[in-house]
Amino acid sequence: YIVERSNNPGFENAIEIGNLKPKNNFSGNTTYTLDDKTGALSGIFYYRLKMVDAEKTIYSNIQVIKLDEKGFETNIFPNPVKGSLYITSNTRIEKGTVEIFTTEGKRVLIQQNLRIEPNVSSSISVNNLINGNYFVKLTDTKTGLIIAKKQIAIVN
Repeated sequence: YIVERSNNPGFENAIEIGNLKPKNNFSGNTTYTLDDKTGALSGIFYYRLKMVDAEKTIYSNIQVIKLDEKGFETNIFPNPVKGSLYITSNTRIEKGTVEIFTTEGKRVLIQQNLRIEPNVSSSISVNNLINGNYFVKLTDTKTGLIIAKKQIAIVN
């Protein structure tokens, strides 16, 4: 898979920012992670996967990421996690969704309609998850922006 980024939703002048090896997961959705190290500093950026085989090219759904030059910060802690995961942000998130995925991409926890106030910790219980490595994704469901992604270890 080729990961592309553009500064407009029409993907004019899109650039390739990296490649991902496809996972053999035929049972549903799969989560992929790639750090954009190409120098996107601030603004709204559009990302998609370009999947090419011998017969055709297919594009994934577009993901929108907003990078704020004012220093938008979100923290997901502690790591490793025991019992509860905490999220803080320096910006209000009116309607957030936290999802936790296994390293194979299976979603094992979702908490919706989470309101995060600036500089106030919100907690997510992970007591029902077994020990292991996971990925956490925080999305602002009001704007559709993915705010944070982080790999964590759970040691209940």
